[in-house]
Amino acid sequence: MACIPKVYRESVLEQFCGNPLLVDEDPLCLYTLKHYRSLMPIVMEVRRSIFLLKPADGAIGSHAYTAQSCYQDFKALALKIADRAGVRING
Repeated sequence: MACIPKVYRESVLEQFCGNPLLVDEDPLCLYTLKHYRSLMPIVMEVRRSIFLLKPADGAIGSHAYTAQSCYQDFKALALKIADRAGVRING
């Protein structure tokens, strides 16, 4: 994960820099997503989007909280991408 800023700059932007940036300090970093590994078995079993998991699917307690957190994280990422692309989104 720590090498992503440097590799992105060199491979995509063709900007060669000596000192690697930390992901948290990289102005080009849009968002850092978690793994959400604990939800994957549930998602595969019920064949439902990770964002739509419900207690009836087995997403109870911390799994329900994690599903809501996942939705908020991806929403924040989508809004950041839209903002950088100059797309206005209401709500």
